[in-house]
Amino acid sequence: MDLETLDTRKGADAGFELHLTHPRTGEALPMVINLLGADSRVYQDAQRTQNRRRLAEAQKVRRMTLTPEALEADALELLVAVTRGWSGFTQGGKAVDCTPQNVQRIYTEFPWIREQVDLAIGDRANFLPSSPTPS
Repeated sequence: MDLETLDTRKGADAGFELHLTHPRTGEALPMVINLLGADSRVYQDAQRTQNRRRLAEAQKVRRMTLTPEALEADALELLVAVTRGWSGFTQGGKAVDCTPQNVQRIYTEFPWIREQVDLAIGDRANFLPSSPTPS
């Protein structure tokens, strides 16, 4: 088996287009988010930065003082870091630009979008090359 066909890091660095689905009906929406995967260098670097910050805090006070809110904020920060762009996003009739601030706001205000993004970046199958079809 050629390991190149299972290189999730390469695929995660290249990215994936997540086509959002309606939270009730499951129908495809005209909204697409370009994402890097959890195996991407960007995700891994952001996670290491968070871990360094936590360890530095723990060393200062000689114990780790994490709260559920801090963990949630860190998870959101990772999702923002791997969001590379989007299309089809409007709010109040106006296009929503894909800026880190807007990404954070949209993922906070619309938990169903955040959930789909979180599931997509953790699903390594999204970042593997498509299998060739038999001829």
